Amino acid sequence: MAIGPSGAGKSTLFRNVVHPAISAAIESPKSKITGKGLLRAGAFPSSEEAVDAPPFGELRGNLPFRTVLEVDQSPIGKTPRSTPATYLRIFDLIRQFFATLPEARMRGYTASRFSFNTAGGRCETCKGGGRIKLEMAFMPDTYLGCEDCNGSRYAPELNDIIWNGKTIGQVLQLTFDEAAEFFSFHSRLGEICQLMVDCGDDEVNVGDDVVLIGNQDGPDGEQTIRAEDWADRLDTIGYEIVCGISSRVPRFPRRSIDG
Repeated sequence: MAIGPSGAGKSTLFRNVVHPAISAAIESPKSKITGKGLLRAGAFPSSEEAVDAPPFGELRGNLPFRTVLEVDQSPIGKTPRSTPATYLRIFDLIRQFFATLPEARMRGYTASRFSFNTAGGRCETCKGGGRIKLEMAFMPDTYLGCEDCNGSRYAPELNDIIWNGKTIGQVLQLTFDEAAEFFSFHSRLGEICQLMVDCGDDEVNVGDDVVLIGNQDGPDGEQTIRAEDWADRLDTIGYEIVCGISSRVPRFPRRSIDG
């Protein structure tokens, strides 16, 4: 962990030294690599200043990782229809599950019926957004919660499709901590929700608007990116780039560290 004020070189250290060094160690069959060797091989990013001395001596050990992941502060979505569930690719699984329920099958509902992006399943008042945009002439636009669907994004008829006491709209309002327990019977859904908890996003809702998440203080979007990567591979070493001095210790799944 590197701590220091803005401009101290934390990002440069990780991006230009640590990242390429570990990446080279992962690809190398050797148990030891040297900074001098990597410098000759051009593994480090070029800079305006000539570098004659290697940035480190040697790196030893067979690293049990397959890739290196950098997490920065780039937004994970730009529209209200982007949610952690869609970004993590679990929204399709949730919709497919609800489509298999007896009441849904009796009505002929498919997974597409449980999408808040298409007509038939979405609330037509807010068009599946869960809130209404109010355009202001001389002030920033503001949003009000949709009174017809109460922010659930869905048409009233989908309130009849219930699993374990919750509709799909209510499932999207669960925190990832709650969702990990709710979907504990489903190996894939339960695992990804638990990864979000392990990354520190336990209080983020499954169906939160990522635009609102990005506007809040905190690293929720960054942690969602981390969980998305670990959802596909648990043998990853990661580092997080934040601005300036931060008192928060980045959280990564222990399974990615312990193997």
